[in-house]
Amino acid sequence: MTQVETDDYSFSYPQSWKPQAPGEDISSFEYVLTTLDAAENSKMAVMDYVVENGIEEECASQAERLRYQEMPEVEVDGRVSLHYQSISEDPESGETVVEDLWCLPRHLHIVVVLGRTSGPEAEAAGISEAQKVIDSWKWTSPE
Repeated sequence: MTQVETDDYSFSYPQSWKPQAPGEDISSFEYVLTTLDAAENSKMAVMDYVVENGIEEECASQAERLRYQEMPEVEVDGRVSLHYQSISEDPESGETVVEDLWCLPRHLHIVVVLGRTSGPEAEAAGISEAQKVIDSWKWTSPE
């Protein structure tokens, strides 16, 4: 596993995942911490930026723009985080595509974890490969 550490949190991801430049679809975010090519059929990004209108509003706005459905809240290392998801069929390949958006609260900031996985793995798991990052998340600073 490859470890990423900041002053406020840490997370890890499988060594086979390769860092890459942010794609156009997320380049509008203020600060992209890392983007990963998790597999041929899977991508993810972690973004950390200041929130002006509140975490819930910002997350809902991002989810609405992406047309994701609200999912039950999840606990990420003791903090309640919002989760949105989209499951669709790729019009070109016909494969199942699972896209997830998690919004993790940090004092005056929001950390967004965005994941996309397609193919049989996505269909079987019902969640993107980015779940591995969420599972490894540790906060190192107070809320």
